[in-house]
Amino acid sequence: MGKRYSKLVLAIEVGNYKSGFAFGEGDRKNSKIYTAIDDTNRQIGRIPTALLLKEDLSLDNFGFYAEEKYISLSLKNEHSNYRFVNNIDICQSDDKLCIKDCRGNELEAVHIYLTIINYLLQMCLKQTKRYEKFENLEKSLIVTLPDFVSKELKDSLKRLIKDVKTVRFVSTSEAAAAYCISQQLILDGETNTKKMQNGTSFIVVNFGRRLTSVCLHRMISDDDYKLLQEFKIGTGGDSITDIFFEDIIKKYGIGHFWNILGDHFCGYMDLRRGFDNEKHKFNNSTECVLIEMPTSIIMKQNDNHSDKSIVFKDNKVIISQKLMKDYFQRSLSSLISTIQEIVKGRENIKCVLLLGGYSKSPIVREIIEEVVRPKQSILVYEPDKGVLNGAVMLGFQGNREVEEIYGIICLRKQMKRFSSIKIEYEGHKAYFLQMVRSSELKDRKSITCELEFEEDEKNQPIVLYRIDSAKIATKQPLTEKDFEKVTPAMQPRNCILNDKEKAEISMTENGVIFSLEMQIQPNVKGSENKFIG
Repeated sequence: MGKRYSKLVLAIEVGNYKSGFAFGEGDRKNSKIYTAIDDTNRQIGRIPTALLLKEDLSLDNFGFYAEEKYISLSLKNEHSNYRFVNNIDICQSDDKLCIKDCRGNELEAVHIYLTIINYLLQMCLKQTKRYEKFENLEKSLIVTLPDFVSKELKDSLKRLIKDVKTVRFVSTSEAAAAYCISQQLILDGETNTKKMQNGTSFIVVNFGRRLTSVCLHRMISDDDYKLLQEFKIGTGGDSITDIFFEDIIKKYGIGHFWNILGDHFCGYMDLRRGFDNEKHKFNNSTECVLIEMPTSIIMKQNDNHSDKSIVFKDNKVIISQKLMKDYFQRSLSSLISTIQEIVKGRENIKCVLLLGGYSKSPIVREIIEEVVRPKQSILVYEPDKGVLNGAVMLGFQGNREVEEIYGIICLRKQMKRFSSIKIEYEGHKAYFLQMVRSSELKDRKSITCELEFEEDEKNQPIVLYRIDSAKIATKQPLTEKDFEKVTPAMQPRNCILNDKEKAEISMTENGVIFSLEMQIQPNVKGSENKFIG
């Protein structure tokens, strides 16, 4: 009998553009990942996040099959009783979270996401049944959703998902980082590679459809990392496609163009697919991009070739090399400014790691490489499966969420309402006052603590520290080296601390009022940069 592994991890990625599943067997130290296969045992990648719903809102088809069937129904004018969803952006309608289908009809977001998850989960479970050795293994499910999905929606989904006992949601940023640190990515000399070492800082750029995450991490052990900064940028793989269609609209008028597309949805999809295929192949040797114009869409012919505008000729769309490069530059402008801001003055950043579908474009990689040089810009192995495979890895690692405790260090025990820990500070006995736990911040977003000092202590500088609760739980002797400074030594004043916290320190009659605030929801970045939590 072969070796029985301890756990079976199922992973589902629900992306705004592509979705998929994978599963793995093993434990934290020894595991194997299986990617999705079709009925002929051929490996398949992620599939379009596209749903075709029947009139009663039950699922008719998903992925490529949903797209093809809806196009076929549209051509025969038999699509009116169906709902086709290929964009799972969430909007607020009255007191409900909704998603709009391609004709603007509102559908409940919980129903749409649950339908996608259940479909992919059943596909995943079906494939695990091919392996007899998985039959009695404990199963857990890891799900990644777009970053704009709220905690409330995740909680609702968690209650409704069946067939597995343990369900955990992780962010795409977590999964991407877990995948990246498992790879031998760093060049060591001209040909050799190695894994990132303890203390190495690195940037992960994960391209989504319309949202790209840029995260700065630091390795804190040989197989673990810490998130230092995270940016959400309102750009992604679809940004360049949107710029292309904006140019068409400018050239021919929004009314004329959208009237055509309204009557010929399949023509619009064909044109969009044609551009998407070409953008991934485009490189410096491409003289111009040629896209077949669908027969259902007829544009006024323009024989005058131009480097500055789109040309229609002989049922083809012609885009010059210069114009195509301009599209790429425009689509990446906010990303480039963010990366430049992060790397500025930071010598310890070793590399920028790229994953997500848009990262496969040679021009995208070339533009980013130029910006970060002499630091390395690296395309990870199978970049479009990075989040999915990383989610499986996180399933074996357990919950990485760390409880952190914030407080100050005093030379003598005081303020009874705060529990204290005896520590050694600069060779002397001192006390760490445990004031705020990170779990409290997540529940309340902000919390205020009042510190009462003796008269002779009121003018002493204040330093805010934090420590991993796991270090305290070991009950080993602690010194100041076990604590991380959140602020420099400061007199009471307003102070921006770092990328995660904001503190307000103000003097009162009795002492000091300390207010710590953590931002929970990520900002969507355009051209400006803000630190977020």
